[in-house]
Amino acid sequence: MSARQLADWAWNRLQAGLDQGGAVAEEIRRVGALIGQAEEVEPPPPQDHPVTRHLPAALRGIEGLEALTGPLAWRYSYPPSPARAALEQGLAWTQVIGGQAPLRHGALSLGYLLLAPETDYPLHLHPAVELYHVVSGTALWTAGDILRRRVPGDFILHPSGVPHATRTLAQPMLAIYSWTGDIGTASRFVA
Repeated sequence: MSARQLADWAWNRLQAGLDQGGAVAEEIRRVGALIGQAEEVEPPPPQDHPVTRHLPAALRGIEGLEALTGPLAWRYSYPPSPARAALEQGLAWTQVIGGQAPLRHGALSLGYLLLAPETDYPLHLHPAVELYHVVSGTALWTAGDILRRRVPGDFILHPSGVPHATRTLAQPMLAIYSWTGDIGTASRFVA
């Protein structure tokens, strides 16, 4: 499966959120307007990450994503920190469209996030508008002051600058993510 096929798979799933209307549908339309403009380039070298050992469980029952177990560049992009060693081992993302992806785009980042079971992704924020679509697994999600249980099929929208956090439960969580707006400024922890 090529990067374009992984992007198409994600886009097909994201379109289900158009029925929700409001800000989620608006962001999905923004992603849709940008997705076709990505230019195919030489893919980055594959990069494994310890969290990918959870991919078989995260992909159980999901058809069409077998390529996620192949040679992709899985990354953890925060600076190393002894206080966050468990997070460093339990979180990674792979980008299929964006500035570090096989489909290059300067205004859109689209890919997949994988979190290990029982992983805390502490409060963080970024200037990019972020949309998640949960593919598998269940997590407790905080955005601003609101805590919600999120399950497969849910859409989560984080406007620019809103602090948010995630805690996975007993299973790994796989989600499609997109960033629009200022995708060049990295995420940072709040505390």
